[in-house]
Amino acid sequence: MFKTKSSGYFVGGILSLFVIGIVLYALDWNEVGRIFLELNWWWLACAFLAHMTNYALRTRRIVILLDLHNQPFHKVYGIASLYGMYLYLLPAKSGEVTYPVLFKRNLNVSLTSGTAGLFVSRIFDFATIALFLPVIIINYWGELVPWIRLSSILFSGLMLGVIAGLLYLVQKPIVLNLPMRLKQGKGKIIGPNGFFAKLEEQIMKFVTQLRVIDEKALYLQLFGLTVGIWLLIQLNFFLIILSLGYLLTLFQIAVVSIIMVPITLLPIQGFANLGSHEIGWLTAFALFMMPGEIALQIAVSSHIILLFFVLLLGLIGYLLLKIQ
Repeated sequence: MFKTKSSGYFVGGILSLFVIGIVLYALDWNEVGRIFLELNWWWLACAFLAHMTNYALRTRRIVILLDLHNQPFHKVYGIASLYGMYLYLLPAKSGEVTYPVLFKRNLNVSLTSGTAGLFVSRIFDFATIALFLPVIIINYWGELVPWIRLSSILFSGLMLGVIAGLLYLVQKPIVLNLPMRLKQGKGKIIGPNGFFAKLEEQIMKFVTQLRVIDEKALYLQLFGLTVGIWLLIQLNFFLIILSLGYLLTLFQIAVVSIIMVPITLLPIQGFANLGSHEIGWLTAFALFMMPGEIALQIAVSSHIILLFFVLLLGLIGYLLLKIQ
């Protein structure tokens, strides 16, 4: 596990340095300075409001998943905001582990419950994307290049199949039975207190928590919240670009989202999301035949603003957790 995390940090660090090198070489910083001097603060404020509202919906989803109705909303919102900051700043998706840890430390939610809540949140995220993509593809079929159409269809089909399989497994009674040879002995790997026995116990606890969530049967409400979350993400992108003095169409925002999906799923993000953000936006803008200089300016400027939003909301989350 340590080697995996270290390799992830290494890849993330290399990617960050690579992107920084390209940006320093190719970017016209005078133009970026001009963009920020002429920033439309009204649209920027609206973008941050959309960002905060996004996390309010995420908080509501967490309250439902982890049954935190008796906890102060501002504390759950604070934890969600801090988690979002760590997820954005740490490389290779390593920020995901902070989700159950933050809930354990601040609200005494078990690590198993927190992990199950994170897992189900991700499933709803992927399910929403998988349902949105076909609609976008059908409406803009002629304007999308073949590889985007194919990858989007494959992703949607794969995710919907995985989700259907998970629902079947959760609703079907499952009992793990280790082979007897793994339960005998007194070693650290085998035996009643060995690695495999403990792994079996943790898996069954995790499945039990998934069943607890499943028994609530609040899928429609959770799906509605998730749709709202993803619509607010698109609105946030739209308003940030608008504040920079550029205007993207609904189609262009949709294409950016399609391209960002596979990139965000891969654990290759650099520190502070360096690399994946620029690659996704530059790839999308290349499809729109946008000049490379302008595309890079928008990608870097929007990244700076998003980083500011993440840090500011993380600070707000930290302060909220201090309120008794």
